[in-house]
Amino acid sequence: MAKIAVLAIDDDDVQHMLLSRLLRDGSDGYAYELECCHTLESAFYRLDSGRSISVVLLDLGLSGSQGVETVTRFGSRVKDYPLIILTGNSDQDVARRALHMGAEDYLDKTDLTDAILQRAIRYSLERFNLKRDLETARYEREIAFTEEIGSDTDSPVASHLCGQRNLRLAAPSTFTQLVGAYAEAVGDAIEQRAFHVDHRLSDRLQSMADTLGRLMAKPRDVVDIHTEALRMHGDGGGGAPAKMRARVEESRYLLLELVGNLCSYYRRQSVGFGSSESNDKRSESR
Repeated sequence: MAKIAVLAIDDDDVQHMLLSRLLRDGSDGYAYELECCHTLESAFYRLDSGRSISVVLLDLGLSGSQGVETVTRFGSRVKDYPLIILTGNSDQDVARRALHMGAEDYLDKTDLTDAILQRAIRYSLERFNLKRDLETARYEREIAFTEEIGSDTDSPVASHLCGQRNLRLAAPSTFTQLVGAYAEAVGDAIEQRAFHVDHRLSDRLQSMADTLGRLMAKPRDVVDIHTEALRMHGDGGGGAPAKMRARVEESRYLLLELVGNLCSYYRRQSVGFGSSESNDKRSESR
């Protein structure tokens, strides 16, 4: 019999007993294993432990955290699991808002039955896995598409000023460092958009472009860095759909900015080279 591990976050012991009874006998062919946490902090610790959890049940009314705040706090830390909201009659509007914040479903605690709860858990898990599979396919298409267009990104200026050898082969350790820095920038870009913090991404991308320019890298090398960073966080098809979608979207902006910065670097070098050549010719004519 297939097993579904359920984590319930609820500070009411009576509710824990009810959920345990409703999930005790899996009449739908699944065996449900229920764990309970009383606070968000203990739930975060449990989820960070690495032990398998299939789905999370979250009560909106916890001690020290109510309504939308509860969903926001949970969502800011955890996106890797399908989430079902447990709510009372007075929380229906908040529960519906939670659906727009990433929850898969919401259930009224006053109307719970074993069939309703088990079906909601099963369907939420199936929807989450389907969305993850769709985002994984989109993620892989993004990598393939970027690699395809990357083969034609070398500009005449860049080709004139730098050699044709791939940076990955010419300087593998530096390439790995740049991939790590770029992947970190993508993560910071996601956090910057979500929490309105300033990670000075433009300055970091400019510095990265200058480094690439000094290494005589080509736009194709930037695309290689971009695709390798995406592969690093592809999670083997196991990543949360929202995370994969955000990574694709934010990395596109970073790729465009970094290629633009690199091209600007080579334009500056080209102008400087042309100016020196003109000065030499004027000196010779004298």
